[in-house]
Amino acid sequence: MPSLRGLQCFVAVAETRNVTAAAKRLGITQPALSHQLTALHEEVGLVLLERTRQGMTLTTAGRALLPVAVQAVVAEDRFATQAGRLARAETGQLRVGCAQSVTTGLLPTVLQRWRSHRPEVDVYLTEYDSADRIVAALERNTIDVGVCPAATAWDGVTTEIGWEEIVVAVAKNDPLASLPDVDVDQLSKRPLVLYSQSHGLTPWIDTLLARAERRSHVAVRTGHTCAAPVLAASGIGAAVVPLSALPTRFVGSVKPFRPRQGRLLLAYTQLRNDPLVAAFVAELVAVGVPKLPTSNSS
Repeated sequence: MPSLRGLQCFVAVAETRNVTAAAKRLGITQPALSHQLTALHEEVGLVLLERTRQGMTLTTAGRALLPVAVQAVVAEDRFATQAGRLARAETGQLRVGCAQSVTTGLLPTVLQRWRSHRPEVDVYLTEYDSADRIVAALERNTIDVGVCPAATAWDGVTTEIGWEEIVVAVAKNDPLASLPDVDVDQLSKRPLVLYSQSHGLTPWIDTLLARAERRSHVAVRTGHTCAAPVLAASGIGAAVVPLSALPTRFVGSVKPFRPRQGRLLLAYTQLRNDPLVAAFVAELVAVGVPKLPTSNSS
């Protein structure tokens, strides 16, 4: 099979009709170029160029193969250009899987910054209700990076984004709204907006209550993290939510736990040397996890 360098030499000589000029264009010596042409003729079993009084002249075979060689050289140039842009994380497609809460508090800022720096990178976002489902998607290679709390098991690349506080969201007129903070005993006495059994926060809340030897009083269950604080604000019950799941203009009241509760937010990937993934994870770390304001109510 002809080498790409041989094709580049063939095209350069065919266009300049001069070995010296072609070598100068390619930045190589004349003997090196002549060697490439000889090797190319041997590889294809045809003479493509002959030296005549008018200079280097295409044979009939050379005329027939020149357009194909030009296409190959142009394709290589395009490949090299695109590879360079990908190495600089300037273009491409990135598939992100995230916990539902992350799309409200963390990702809007991250994606806004990302789009301003890398407008030609397409980001495809998929939400999941548990970290284990994100890990499964990574293992199926349907996403490139996952943003979530710790999964049950993971042996890929892990980057810590920050500590995500988990808070109590209630309506403005809820008895808990007048308190500076809420303990598990106080929470257990209120009707609760909980999550579906398959949701990643369900075992976290169950464990929190079990450690305090308390049981929950379920008002309603939802499969969507960001729906829980909205339901709580309507007066249905108290919701235990990651701070990042709260809408920007939350109309209810937000209270920290006593003692404070939370979990690590992590970035998972199986790709150790991918420029796009590395740039996105760096953006996640730079933005960080939303923090509860000094004033605990909103």
